[in-house]
Amino acid sequence: IAGFHAKGYIFEHKDYSSMVIGSSNLTSNALKVNYEHNVLLSTMKNGDLVDSVKNEFELLWQKSTPLTQQWIKSYKESFEYRSLEKLAEVEQTQMLLADKVKKSVEIVPNLMQAEALRSLKAIRDKAKDKALIISATGTGKTILCALDVREVNPNKFLFIVHNEGILNRAKEEFKKVLPIKNDSDFGLLTGKHR
Repeated sequence: IAGFHAKGYIFEHKDYSSMVIGSSNLTSNALKVNYEHNVLLSTMKNGDLVDSVKNEFELLWQKSTPLTQQWIKSYKESFEYRSLEKLAEVEQTQMLLADKVKKSVEIVPNLMQAEALRSLKAIRDKAKDKALIISATGTGKTILCALDVREVNPNKFLFIVHNEGILNRAKEEFKKVLPIKNDSDFGLLTGKHR
């Protein structure tokens, strides 16, 4: 049964039956220490509740798969294969991220950008929180912004431009400079999409 997680324990006594039904595994910590929700019920031998739980248990028992050495071997192979598959995915992701970080570190500021970055740092060092950079087209303002974001490393940042085409190109420039994990780390708010 997929997602089977029921926990119930039946204890047969001479004249009555007891059941513990709840979230605990049958371990000392689960029953004595951990914060668990369990109900202890006692009922006369063959009471309705006990019969109902026993019948459910028998149905589950009949559907169970015998635990054999072959089953254990097969499960172990399947588990190891899935583990190796997951490890390969993690290694691939790490390599992609390392490559992005390496490429983002390789992007260095030009002379104008370096001077502007020093000025922005000086402004921040004076505890000021406003600055304006004016520069001609094609001098690298977008990369400058991305380099500054990389330096400051905020949780979030907002980049505003007057044209959606510029915004899309800027997004690609920011992706080159910042060690971004995936595209969903960026959002666009335009007249067409949000």
